[in-house]
Amino acid sequence: MTAVEGRLTAVERRLTAVEGRLTAVEGRLTTVEAQIVQLRTDMNNGFSALSYAINRMHSEILSRFERIDRRLDAMDQRFDRYDQELAAIRQRLA
Repeated sequence: MTAVEGRLTAVERRLTAVEGRLTAVEGRLTTVEAQIVQLRTDMNNGFSALSYAINRMHSEILSRFERIDRRLDAMDQRFDRYDQELAAIRQRLA
């Protein structure tokens, strides 16, 4: 075997070893890609759930504020009636 043939044989062995490593890397990349897809799906589901929860809380808060506004309006109407009654009493006493 000549020196050139020996070098070619060594290069072939190294290429075979590199191919084996590349195959292993491809397998790991496929696994990582699947994990990324799963993570993206999980994150989208999480954000959707979070968005739903925020919207629900927003609706509940608005509903509470509307109830409070109605109660305050009712109180304002009562105070207006009391003011009118007091004004009538003052007029009679004057």
